[in-house]
Amino acid sequence: MEHGNRTEEPLIKSTTLTDRRLPELDAARGLIMMLMALDHTMELVCRKGFFEFWAMCVPDYGSLQAFFTRFITHTCAPGFALIMGAGMVFFATSRRSVGWEEARIIRHYWIRALVLVVIMLTLENFVWQQAFPSRPDSPVVSLEFGVLFSLAGSMALGSFLLKAPDGALAGIGLTLALTTQWIITSRLGSPEPMSGVSLPLMFSFVPSGIRTPTLGIFVLYPVLPWFVFTLFGMILARRIQADRPGTGKVLPLAGSALIAAFVLLRTTGGFGNTHPVKGSGIMAFLALNKYPPSLAYMLLFSGVNLLIISSFSRAGHFWARKDNPLQVFGKCPFFFYILHLFFFLAVGKLFPAPPGYWGGYACWATGLSALYWPCRAFVKLKARSSPDSIIHLF
Repeated sequence: MEHGNRTEEPLIKSTTLTDRRLPELDAARGLIMMLMALDHTMELVCRKGFFEFWAMCVPDYGSLQAFFTRFITHTCAPGFALIMGAGMVFFATSRRSVGWEEARIIRHYWIRALVLVVIMLTLENFVWQQAFPSRPDSPVVSLEFGVLFSLAGSMALGSFLLKAPDGALAGIGLTLALTTQWIITSRLGSPEPMSGVSLPLMFSFVPSGIRTPTLGIFVLYPVLPWFVFTLFGMILARRIQADRPGTGKVLPLAGSALIAAFVLLRTTGGFGNTHPVKGSGIMAFLALNKYPPSLAYMLLFSGVNLLIISSFSRAGHFWARKDNPLQVFGKCPFFFYILHLFFFLAVGKLFPAPPGYWGGYACWATGLSALYWPCRAFVKLKARSSPDSIIHLF
């Protein structure tokens, strides 16, 4: 496509999709990786973290700066799951075209899911335990199941649904979203909402933990609430495959409709909010439950992610260049994830006292600049490697 004085056309221009990557999805993934790094910089370097947990009151953010620094990063986890679901469909389509059978595709995703869980329980747990040393009475072994666990579980479950009709995917997604909200609402009505949360319930729907002198298991991201985003990502990919230009026109309308539904649900209150609006002002209205995601949270950040994808499909071509940071970070999300945790853990150890927000922003920007180069090298390595190489698990 020509540049110069011509007005650039949107990237959404073909009626069918081959096995090539979609640059708008890579750019959207790259953006949310950068926002995620901001959140983790605040935790690992500035020691400023917030916890929107279902059984606790909404956090006291203290200032608009603190609130919105946290709020914009809420886009990340839904975006990861949504784009992962879309990527699963595109990957399956491309592998079927070169002769992969369905069993091989499923096996590939189960291996990737296992790799995610192993890395989470070893490298990622190590980072958080180094950043926040245990108290003397803490368990000897502490296993924390974070966002990689929900992505791994969603990947494994989604592999069995790659040929399920869109209606079935949507029905399962809506059922899981409503079930999550119903379980949380019913437990909040009891005197001790966190008592008696079984291990199966903890890993499937309800963030919680068990603790003994020798073992602690803490699940922050149970699989099924986040699987909702993956299912709708799979539907999105199919719509793009069937009619890319038409889907591109619908995306901003769908995203806006979801945000409008959030405003309506949040304004009327009741079921779907987990924590209702308390007080007045923008922080009270937008302070949402994330662990697990309430219906209000799901509506808002599904809409935001669709608008982000839509915007990149129309925003010209600078961001689509292969060496653009959005493309680089978006093409190696797992590699970036592990690398940035260790990087910002090390940066945090350099400060005798945690810096404030502006110092945190500077560390974040500097860190992204430093992480760009190893990520760029890794992306080039992946591009040169065989599609069957183990490096593609990362």
